[in-house]
Amino acid sequence: MKTTFDVMDIIWQKLNQAIASQISGKIYKLKRPLNSKLEDVIINTLPLSSDQMQQCVVNVNGYVPNKTVKIDGVTNEVPDTIRLKAITELISTHLKEIISDTYYFFISGQQTIHDESNNEYYINIRVDFSFTEFNS
Repeated sequence: MKTTFDVMDIIWQKLNQAIASQISGKIYKLKRPLNSKLEDVIINTLPLSSDQMQQCVVNVNGYVPNKTVKIDGVTNEVPDTIRLKAITELISTHLKEIISDTYYFFISGQQTIHDESNNEYYINIRVDFSFTEFNS
């Protein structure tokens, strides 16, 4: 039987090979380092079914620090929408429908989320993942 760690390893390998050099931070599994101010990508999963054909949803979150701008002489932090869009495209390009001998996955959704605890924004890409091998 496969585990959620197997799923995260597969997605991490795909992204790490393809985009690690194009972001200021790193690609992590499960959790972002505390107080990171870099562009980080975090991979986590919802539960993996124990059905004969195992399936789950993978969340790939791309964090981008806010940028500082002056508006009417007042310094503000605003979302860096240009970089959020670029990281969305980077991730999406490498997680489009992928089919292998043992698994397949495809992007099923995308959204931008405000993390109030850190006052920053991140993109969430939802990936539907299935192993094509049957449990024995």
